Amino acid sequence: MIVNFKYKIPAAILTVLISSFLSFAGDSINPLMNDRIEFLNGDVLHGKILGGKDNIEFYSDLLKSNLNINLSGIYKVNLDSVIRTNTNIVGNSIVGLTSEDSFSANFIGLDSDKLNVETWFCGRISIPRQMLKSLIPSAGASLIYDGPNGMDGWTINNPGYFVNVVVAGGNQGRVVLNKPQAPWIFTNNSFYAIGQGALGKFFDLPERASIDFDISWYGNLSFSIFLYSDTLAPYISNSYMILFTYRAAYLHRRGSVNGVGVTVLGSVEIPELAKDSKASISIKVDKEQRTIALFVNGKFLQSWRDENNFISNGKGIILNQQGTAKIKISNIRITRWDGRIEDTKSTTNKITSDIVKLANKDVIEGKVVLITNNLLTVQTDYTKLDIPLERISGINFANKQDKPEKNVQLVKGFLSDFGSFSFSIEEYSHDKIIGFCPGIGKLTFSPSSFRVLQFNEKEENDLDDSQDFFSDDNEMFK
Repeated sequence: MIVNFKYKIPAAILTVLISSFLSFAGDSINPLMNDRIEFLNGDVLHGKILGGKDNIEFYSDLLKSNLNINLSGIYKVNLDSVIRTNTNIVGNSIVGLTSEDSFSANFIGLDSDKLNVETWFCGRISIPRQMLKSLIPSAGASLIYDGPNGMDGWTINNPGYFVNVVVAGGNQGRVVLNKPQAPWIFTNNSFYAIGQGALGKFFDLPERASIDFDISWYGNLSFSIFLYSDTLAPYISNSYMILFTYRAAYLHRRGSVNGVGVTVLGSVEIPELAKDSKASISIKVDKEQRTIALFVNGKFLQSWRDENNFISNGKGIILNQQGTAKIKISNIRITRWDGRIEDTKSTTNKITSDIVKLANKDVIEGKVVLITNNLLTVQTDYTKLDIPLERISGINFANKQDKPEKNVQLVKGFLSDFGSFSFSIEEYSHDKIIGFCPGIGKLTFSPSSFRVLQFNEKEENDLDDSQDFFSDDNEMFK
């Protein structure tokens, strides 16, 4: 049977068969139909995932029929129709694997062979030592924000049109002028700027923080982010502001210094911004040292130091679209930072010793022998040390083996809280996912554990998934 889709799906890439999985139909279908399949060729299909193994069983809201879709053409599945009950659960540790996965878990113990943790998404697991890349063993408060998951708690304003302008420790005001539409909206787990204006929120920002996000744009980029702001309205706050243009970034200090309201602390050229329309941004702030470091696409670009006192005790982060481009902000993650800037040029080298990073920024190299009873035992070249766990900010494990080749059969599951976990699917039903993780074994997950399942990787020259949103034909921009 030939099926004509609104979004054309090439037959050479995937096979779509109308199937009769009647047991999944009817009342078992979530009427919201919020799941979304994104294909490697950029096509999108809305509906609800029903299950599968070698293929995905999917109810198409467009066709009002059940489909059986081959995995080879699927980029990822967004699980938005699942009711989530564990989105606020965060373990007391963060585990990093050599597969580049990371996730939160409750730490149990580590010995010479394995790490034992209790996870909220699949129970207790034992991870072989050779799979470990890093561990933050007392990171219960390391994750501050991972999203966006909606507009709750965020304040919108645009020039001359403030909505819920909030001043830390003060009263909340509201001034509304004739403006037909808010400049920021939330959809598909992302914020979109559809006009000039700002979006801000107060966080429990620590003395040292890492603020990470992905940005895509259509048009001439002119976007700024305000850090440690004492209000949620741009330009009237004490804060630091980084302005991103089509090929550079500029750091401004905003607040009164010797009668000067705005001071430019420096700039850095970013040619990649002129060549592409998307980037991954990481900003690392150390209030004690009065430094702000900028990374773009994982590459360290510049570290600036404010020779005056840190400008503000505010806790606000403001995203500000000040140009005419259409902006997408996604994968926002705010975490506590250990204050170290890793040498990105050496990331391809093998680490031959375990590296233990202490809260006072000291570093110990050796062999982590054991972690138990809130003590870490490390054997160095000169002695054996027992260090209280609360003094440790992180551990990077020695990696004497080459990074394993990517397994194309593995699915990368992006967890509902933050991070990811990769496995192969053995069974998928409406209430559980049975998977197999090499080196760990068979595991059972709830579908609500994940917000996205990624089946294949896109090539670098593939179109950004926000292209349809940025299209001039999109109803949102008419």
